[in-house]
Amino acid sequence: LATSKGHLEQAFDAHARGNWASANGQLRTFFDALLDALAVKLDASASALPSGQPRRAKLAALGFLSVPLNEWDDTGKSFINGLVKRLHPQGAHPGLSDEDDSTFRLHIVLLTAALLLRRLDRMNT
Repeated sequence: LATSKGHLEQAFDAHARGNWASANGQLRTFFDALLDALAVKLDASASALPSGQPRRAKLAALGFLSVPLNEWDDTGKSFINGLVKRLHPQGAHPGLSDEDDSTFRLHIVLLTAALLLRRLDRMNT
């Protein structure tokens, strides 16, 4: 998970300096990289899938993302898809952000990542 960790560290640094757009970009990249890496960690065959939605679907197929908890569905209206859309509201270059929006993104990404990483730990024990 070194790549995703590097993006998170850059997000923290940018946020601390008040570079909201940079922090947001790194948070998006962190979360995407984390989900991609989790899919590969749980099933090495996921490395043959394109990054993004196909690997997220793999996480759901493996039961890692919960359908009953509305974390995933195939219509794109689940929590994970909603969060990814929230992190990319206008594409990869949504313009500048403010402190409140960037801090919201930072917190929701941290909470979600912590949940998923604890879940991974439980699966590996």
